[in-house]
Amino acid sequence: MTKTFRIQLNIIKKPYDRPVHFKVDGARFETADKTVKFNVNAKYNLDFTFRPPQMLESVIHVLYSIQKYIIEQLCDP
Repeated sequence: MTKTFRIQLNIIKKPYDRPVHFKVDGARFETADKTVKFNVNAKYNLDFTFRPPQMLESVIHVLYSIQKYIIEQLCDP
């Protein structure tokens, strides 16, 4: 059975609780037309919201997949 749910991700730069900025790159990348701008040596809080609420096992699997995707994108030459 397929479940449908929505994930909202809020990224806040610490220690000043500032939002993270993005820029529009157009067709520069295949998967998205926007890129998020992170600063080196900065700390960020990631806040995930799931609607409707999900079982912890499902959440962990989704977060692992997101982490894996981000690492693959960062390491892709």
